[in-house]
Amino acid sequence: MVSSGAVQVADSTGVLDILKAGQQLSYEVTRHTVARTAGEVADWRNGNLTISDASLAEVVRILENYYGLQVIVDVAANTAYRFTFRISKHDTVEDVLAMLKDISGLEYTRSGITLTIH
Repeated sequence: MVSSGAVQVADSTGVLDILKAGQQLSYEVTRHTVARTAGEVADWRNGNLTISDASLAEVVRILENYYGLQVIVDVAANTAYRFTFRISKHDTVEDVLAMLKDISGLEYTRSGITLTIH
């Protein structure tokens, strides 16, 4: 959600929309459709996280801190990935891992608190 000013939103096909304060955009990846939506701001103070253009190394640190995981990954082999997504306070680690897999195709295995990304 845009809190002030205006934001132009684009993807590889071009400009999707221009949002002003109080507006947010929902993007359906599989259908490549957009819709303006209203909703709660993803605010870390409420237990929500918004990740924008983060490297895999940054995402790993977030998973470790937010979910108390020990993550093993060859970050150097996966440096091309950049991630933008939102974690709701209601999302489980399994929800987030499934989303990351859908976004990037990265595979993972989990045993207790140890997560291995390959």
